[in-house]
Amino acid sequence: METIKQKHDRILALAGVVQAACLVKQLAWKGNLNQAEFETSIYSIFQTNPASTVDVYGSKNSLITGLQGLINLLSDAKNPKDPDIARYTVSLLHLERLLLKKTCHAQLITTRRRTCKKSGHALF
Repeated sequence: METIKQKHDRILALAGVVQAACLVKQLAWKGNLNQAEFETSIYSIFQTNPASTVDVYGSKNSLITGLQGLINLLSDAKNPKDPDIARYTVSLLHLERLLLKKTCHAQLITTRRRTCKKSGHALF
């Protein structure tokens, strides 16, 4: 049986994916995006040994958009759901599953991530 902490961690991780989907939509439709949320998403990519799920994103406050988007997608409220965010989120989760099946691609991403991290960019 899944513990409350495990459920909490899964919600935060899914909120991170939803937030990335929101950023994709912002960039595609408006040509710009929220810089702080973008930095949170990029930062999360380079967190390979976090002490907690929250540490992947820096803080829970960094995931406000993702958490609100997740609530919107899953709520029974009469508010219309955003089909683009839902589609982008499902596509990102599908891509993650495909990457897990292809170890050569996962290893390439890991290698490139290490290279970027070693470059000393201030964000990492």
